[in-house]
Amino acid sequence: MGEQKKHSPPLVLAPEPPIHSTVFPRSNWFWPVIGFAVLLVALIYHQVPSFAFTDWDDMHYIRDNALLKSLSTAQVITEFSRYVMGNYHPITMLSYSAEITLLGRSPGAMHVTNLLLHLLNVVLVGLFLRKLTKHDLLSAMVALLWAVHPLRVESVAWLSARKDLLLLFFGLCMLLAYLQWRERERPVWYFLALAAFLLSGLSKAMAVSFVPCLLLIDLAHGRSLKAWRPWTEKLPFAAAALIIGVVAVLAQRSVSTIGNVGLSSADRFWTGGANLAVYLAQQLVPIHLNTRYAYPLVNGHLPAHYPALALIGLAVLACYAWRASKRTWFLFGIGFMLLHLLPVLQWLPVGLAIRADRYTYAAGIGWSLAIGYLLVLLTSKLRNAPPYAPLLLAGLLAVPFAWLAHQRTVVWASAVSVRSDMIVREPRNFTLYMDRAISRDLEGDRAGALADYDKAIRMRPANDYKPYFERGMFHFRHKEYRKAMPDLIKTFQHAPTHTGLVPSMLYAQVKLGLCDEVVPNATAALQLDTGSTDVLNLRAYCLLQAGHYQEAQVDVDRALSKRQNYGEVWYLKAWAAAQAGDSAACCQALATSLPLPMADEELRLERDRLLGRICR
Repeated sequence: MGEQKKHSPPLVLAPEPPIHSTVFPRSNWFWPVIGFAVLLVALIYHQVPSFAFTDWDDMHYIRDNALLKSLSTAQVITEFSRYVMGNYHPITMLSYSAEITLLGRSPGAMHVTNLLLHLLNVVLVGLFLRKLTKHDLLSAMVALLWAVHPLRVESVAWLSARKDLLLLFFGLCMLLAYLQWRERERPVWYFLALAAFLLSGLSKAMAVSFVPCLLLIDLAHGRSLKAWRPWTEKLPFAAAALIIGVVAVLAQRSVSTIGNVGLSSADRFWTGGANLAVYLAQQLVPIHLNTRYAYPLVNGHLPAHYPALALIGLAVLACYAWRASKRTWFLFGIGFMLLHLLPVLQWLPVGLAIRADRYTYAAGIGWSLAIGYLLVLLTSKLRNAPPYAPLLLAGLLAVPFAWLAHQRTVVWASAVSVRSDMIVREPRNFTLYMDRAISRDLEGDRAGALADYDKAIRMRPANDYKPYFERGMFHFRHKEYRKAMPDLIKTFQHAPTHTGLVPSMLYAQVKLGLCDEVVPNATAALQLDTGSTDVLNLRAYCLLQAGHYQEAQVDVDRALSKRQNYGEVWYLKAWAAAQAGDSAACCQALATSLPLPMADEELRLERDRLLGRICR
C-alpha cells in the first residue's frame, strides 16, 4: 500500500483488446440505457409491493421473529451476537429492524426496499463495469441483461433473500473502491474497499467470493501476479474472508444443515459438476426455474444422468482454465461467474438445496458480461454494422428475459403460490401438499386445504401416517373433533409415540364429552410418558368432572411441579380447592392464573365464573 504510484504497473486492458474503438466507440449511451434498465425492472416487479409474507423462511426471519425489534443499540448487540436460521448476517437483520422502526412490520414496505436495492445494484453494476472495461455502452448493455434475467426474481421478490441484495450492493462498492485505489493509490480507497467487504460479508457469507475477484481484476488490467505486492495487498481481505467463512460454517452447523444429505464422495463430486452445467444452461435458457431444488436422490444416490452433466460442467471449467491466459473480457466474465458459484456447487455441502436461483445473483454479472462481449464480437464481424448494433441484439435477449421474469414474480405473491411452484417440480412429493394445505388453511381456504390433505394421504408411502395426523389436526384446529378422531386413531394405531398425538386425542375426547374414556386412556399414556403435563391436566379435568378432587389434586400438583406458567393448571388447582371447600386456596390459585395465558376459551370462561362465584 505504501508503494509510490510511479512504480505501479500501468492500468491497461489485456493485450488482446477485442473491443476496438472503431468498432464500439465510447458514446453517450450509458445513462440512457441504464435508465431504460431501471424502468424495465420497475415494470417487471411492479406487483411486488402488494405481496404478503410467505411461510418459506419469512416467518422465521421477520414475521414471527420475537427477537427482531426496532433499531436500537440493544438490537445491534442482539443481531451481532446470534445466528438466525443457520446464518450469521447481522447487517441483513438490522435492515429489517430499520424498516420496522420506520414503517412497522409491513411486507409491502419491505418489498419496496428489496426492489429499491435491486435498482441501486443495476446502477452499480453499470458503474463497476464501465470503470473496469472503459466502455460505456458495453457496460450499460451488460447491466440491462443482468437486471432483467429471470434468475434475479428470487432475490428481489422474496423478502428472506434480502441478504443477496445487500451482499451485492456492498460487494460492488468494494470493487469500485478497489478500482479507484488502483488508479489513485490513495489509502482511503483501500480502507473503504475493505470496509465495504466487511459489510458485504456481514450481509451474507458468500461475499468471500469477492476476494479472488480482486486478483481477476488485476489480471484483466494486465497486472502481473508474479510479484509479491498483488498478493500481500489482498491479505487483509483474505483474513476477513477466512473469519467470515468459519463463522458461516459454525452457523450452519448450529442447525445441522451441513453434510446431512447423505451423499457419497463420488456423488458429491458429480453434484458439483452437474450443478455448474445446469447453472450455465439456465443462464442461457431460463426455463423450469423453481423455488426449491431438492436433491433428486434415488435409493440414496443421484440419478444416472448426473455424471454426464458433471462432465459437461467440468469441461467448461477446464476450457476456461486453458484459455484464461488470453485475458479477454469474455474470460473475465466466465471467471467472475465461476468464483461466485464455486462456494455453492455443493462440492462443499451447504444447506439442503442442491441449487438455488438466488445463488446466481452476483454470478450472473459475469455471465452477462461474457454474453455482452460475444455480442460485440459478433457485430464487429459484420460490415457496416452501426456502433449500437450490440445493444439491439442485447435488446432481443432482454425482452423475453423481462417477460419471463415478470411471469415468475407472481410465484412469490403468497405462501400458497410458493408451495404450488414447488409442487410443479415435485408433483409426487406428498409432503409438499401437506405444506400447501397448511398455507391454504392460514389464508382461509379450508376446502383447498382439505383437498391437499386428501391428496397427500393418497400419495403417501404405505408406512407413513403423518398425512393422517396432519389432516386430523386440521379438523382439530377447527374444533371438528368428531372428524379429527378417526385420523388421530389411525395414526395412533401405527405411530403411538407421534409428538402431540396422545394429548390431542384426549383433548378431543374431552370436547366430545367422553371423560369416562379419557381417564383410563390418560392413565395408560402416563405409563409411557410420566412427565406429560397436558395428559395430567386432561385427566385431572375429567376427575374433577366426576367429583374426584383428591385424585385430581395429585395430578395438578405433578403438573405444577413441571410447569408453573400454565394458566389452565392453576384453574384446575382452584377448581379442586373449590370442591374441597377451601375457598382461600381456590381464590389464591385463581389470582395466580389471571395474568397467565389460557389457550382454551371455554376453560377461561369457566375460570371467570368460578372467580365470580367464590372470590367476589
